[in-house]
Formats: sequence, structure tokens, C-alpha cells
Amino acid sequence: MTVMTSRACPWKCTFCHNNMGKGYRPRSAENVVDELEALYRDVGIREIIFMDDMFNLHRERVRDICRGILSRGLDLKLTFPNGLRADIMDIETVKLLKEAGMYRCMYAIETGSPRLQKRIKKNVKLEKAKAIIAETAKLGVLTHGAFMLGFPTETEEEMQMTVDFACSTKLHTAAFYRVLPLPGSEIYSDVVSAGADVSGEIFDSPSQFEYHSSNVNLSTVDERFLTKIRKKAYLRFYLNPLRLPRLLWHLPNKLVMIPKLAKLFFLRAVQK
Repeated sequence: MTVMTSRACPWKCTFCHNNMGKGYRPRSAENVVDELEALYRDVGIREIIFMDDMFNLHRERVRDICRGILSRGLDLKLTFPNGLRADIMDIETVKLLKEAGMYRCMYAIETGSPRLQKRIKKNVKLEKAKAIIAETAKLGVLTHGAFMLGFPTETEEEMQMTVDFACSTKLHTAAFYRVLPLPGSEIYSDVVSAGADVSGEIFDSPSQFEYHSSNVNLSTVDERFLTKIRKKAYLRFYLNPLRLPRLLWHLPNKLVMIPKLAKLFFLRAVQK
């Protein structure tokens, strides 16, 4: 079951949607745990997918949710496909989340370039993020990283910095997405201001707005190189002989997940 414990995110990342505004509205820890208990006891739910844009903004609220899960005896599995910001996370909170049932999480880093971190207004502290990734993975939590290539003004060197950062971490899995100018985002406004044609099919059809297959290129490098570096990123990341055993060891539902991951790897890194 998916659950949202808060709405909005106070950061002003230039690439992000603005569907819920920027005023952060969290539910109380008690209110969240009440819902989780009802799902667990009345409906039989055993796994919760938290879909907040920013779950861990308030550290004590996160810890109180974990303590509530534990004190009420809710034997849940927890997963975070988004909503956890790495550089505001701390090891004590990660340990408590793990104890409460977290088995998988995602940290969105976006870029390994300090210049671009400032330009896109995310301002992730990269070394702190790398440290918490290592601590999370060490606890046996399947740890995923999200990265993007093709930001406005991004250079070939900065793309390589992103790939180098991802490959230097203890992440179990990673995705290297294309930057897309979502309508309503600051990047979209920048693209329009720069005189780009946004009347084409890619901007008119939501089905064409896909983070892997899009051919929108906002960077300073040509399309051929951008495609090439993304494929090389997947090959370098997943064919690391030290990473593969850790991934296979911590991967749940191996009989189901290994064929799916193999197919994804082929599509991202091998198929043209």
C-alpha cells in the first residue's frame, strides 16, 4: 500500500514539479502510525511504500513514526522510492528506520558537479551524501541512487563527474535519467526564455515525456555523446565486481527480481 505522510518539499530544485507547492505540510507521527496500524490489522497490508516528496525533513517526526511502528508491534516492510534527502539524514535515524522495517530506499543525488548543484538549487552536500549512502548500505538496506544527465549548461566533464560519483559510492543500484523540462518547472521557463521550440510532440504528449527514452537535450554536448555516456554509466556501475555480489546478497525476491533487473540492464546499457 502506498502512503503519503506529508505534502510538498521546501527545496526549490529547478527541475522539479510544483504540484503541491513549497509549503511543507506534514501529518503528525501519531496520525501516520494510526493509519499504518489500521492498514496492518484491518486490511492485512504488510508492506508500505512511502510516497512523500520529502519524508525526512523533520528528524524527530521520522523517529516518532518508527517508534510508533515498533511499540504497536507492526511487522511491516518499508520502502522509500523517493522522499529521503541524503545530506540531512543521520545514521541514528537510518538505524531506527531499518529496525522499523525499511529494506529499500532511494537517495536522489542528481549530479556530481558542485557547480550544477548550485545552479539547479538542490545543493546536496556530496561528501555527506556519500557517507550516509555507505552507512545505509552497510546496514543491509538496499540503497538506490538517482542521477540525471543533460542539465542546461552541463558539460562533458560534469557528466563524467556524475558518473564518477555514482560509481564511487556503496549504492546497490542506480539510475541515470535524462533531464526533462517539466512544464511549470524553472528549467522549463529557462528553456522557453532561451527561445527553444516547446510546441513539438515531446512537450505536448505526456506519453513522450519519459526519463529514459526522451531525446530532449538541454546540455552543451551533442546527443550522440549523451547517449553514449549514459550507456557507459550503466555498464561501469553494474559490472563492478565488488558491487554485483552485494546487490545479489541483499536483493529480495531473487527469482523475480534478477530477471527483471537483467532486462532493465540490457535495455539501458546494451540495446540501442
